[in-house]
Amino acid sequence: MISRPSHNPAPIGYAAPSGPLSALLGGRRVLLAGDGAALAGLADLLAAGGCDLVVVSTENAAFADERNARLAVQRRRWQERDFAGAALAVGAFADGAAAVAFAAAARRHGVPSSLHGRPELGDLVLNSAMVPAVDAALPAAGDAAPGGSVTLVGAGPGDPDLLTLKAVRALATADVILHDDLVSPGVLALARPEATLLPVGKQGYGPSVKQGEINAQLVALAAQGRRVVRLKGGDPGIFGRAGEEIEACRDAGIPVAIVPGISAAQGAAAALGLSLTHRDHARRLQFVTGHGRDGGLPRDIDWAALADPAATTALYMGRNTLSDFREKALQAGLAPETPAVAVIAATTAGEMHLVTTIDDLPTRLGTLQGCGPLLVLIGWAMGSATSAAQGDKAENG
Repeated sequence: MISRPSHNPAPIGYAAPSGPLSALLGGRRVLLAGDGAALAGLADLLAAGGCDLVVVSTENAAFADERNARLAVQRRRWQERDFAGAALAVGAFADGAAAVAFAAAARRHGVPSSLHGRPELGDLVLNSAMVPAVDAALPAAGDAAPGGSVTLVGAGPGDPDLLTLKAVRALATADVILHDDLVSPGVLALARPEATLLPVGKQGYGPSVKQGEINAQLVALAAQGRRVVRLKGGDPGIFGRAGEEIEACRDAGIPVAIVPGISAAQGAAAALGLSLTHRDHARRLQFVTGHGRDGGLPRDIDWAALADPAATTALYMGRNTLSDFREKALQAGLAPETPAVAVIAATTAGEMHLVTTIDDLPTRLGTLQGCGPLLVLIGWAMGSATSAAQGDKAENG
């Protein structure tokens, strides 16, 4: 169900999902508090709405344009007095208990709140528009309003030109789009202007929206008759936890469909002019995640398969486990000189890559200073990239 919770008065008027922030917050005092990577982006979004923004945080990051007379940054923890006169309180906390405490304080002061990544705690979801928070209770099967549906759409690795036509049509007709942090701005720009964009990013080693919360939002929004798109980086069926979202929708009687996307491995290989398979070098392609439930390497990796010289391995989410991955793969028999290509932010303007061997990769990875998801391609089919890199090195002396 979508509703405005009754526990708060309404000092800020409710607007339809297409209502701009400037119409709601222009000239009004807004409190932003918390920590983590999302804070700076929220500051930019709120500052663009023309409000008098007060940022209270112990973070040292730069917030929007701190020379702006309508922006005040205070490097400290939030206090009860910060809520006085605020039209909205926005929080972004890595710790769940801290988010609960902030939401409770806002409620005591009669100030509507929005908690990034925790819609069940606040009154509104903050985006380019303000929409009521989602009640996370899952409706029973058969309770969905007519017309509501969920479509899982592959956003590809970043370049919007790599979207399928079916994906573009889904974005052009969606009422609500729940998107990962990995989805590029160029892809999001293809959403119809009336659509509500809700960030539901999951970071392996940082603040994340819990999968159960995402499932609840998908079901609750579709149950109101909305056309919901769940937009995922790459392909939904490759390390995107699509199975859990499909199951939640089907259990609630919500129609669900899948639109595949170009995987990060395909996009990265194409951008580098490589083939993932090769008649002489790679007769098999395998996708492996380097991030398990506990943050380390998954315990059920088939290391013998990874050591197969006739396979190409695409390693996802392995930034923080790469050294351990290398050691275990070599112990299983993978040749140290096996070519390896690390790609950051594949197919985007910020793409960076490193061509080396699996033995040297963990040591040399630090030379890549780019931001974005990391993908590693391992195998003898990557040998042409190694040869090209060696040729460039020889030419440059």
